[in-house]
Amino acid sequence: MQILAVLILGLLGIPQASPASALANAGPYPGFTLQLSRGHRRGEFPRDTQALVVRMTNTSKEVIREDACSTGGNLYKLIILYNGVQQEEPSWRRKRREAAEAGEERGGDCPGVSNPSRDINPSDYVEDFIFYETPNPGTYEFIVEEKTFSQNSQTGVVKSNPLTVVVSPEDAQAPPK
Repeated sequence: MQILAVLILGLLGIPQASPASALANAGPYPGFTLQLSRGHRRGEFPRDTQALVVRMTNTSKEVIREDACSTGGNLYKLIILYNGVQQEEPSWRRKRREAAEAGEERGGDCPGVSNPSRDINPSDYVEDFIFYETPNPGTYEFIVEEKTFSQNSQTGVVKSNPLTVVVSPEDAQAPPK
């Protein structure tokens, strides 16, 4: 099965978060949570495209700043299980995420990225959208995780809840295997 995942920044008029800066106080506490839910399918996408909503909530008492590396969910790793078998992260997506992670390790230095930084206030949240093709009938389980960074080189991983989507043969583009 060929995997195609397209990450699109959801611009809902809500400020975006900086998971990279969430650990700026050098502690292991990440300062945010990730919640994954199913969005509404939009008409311009094929019938087998799933809309996943990633909600990042600032759980700290400080403003989190999004920088050029972390903008638009670049740091999100999408973990996919299809009928219980983990699928490979698409190479283009993995390379993009790894470049953003390397930039965060350099303190937010992502050459060639000119996105403006944005802020997320305490208790506020942002939502990013991931569109993922599910061309075969079966059970898909999605989890989003994000590596966190701090100024003293501590890293951690924040994981979302799992989201299960069952694709019927009628909703799949490809015939059952």
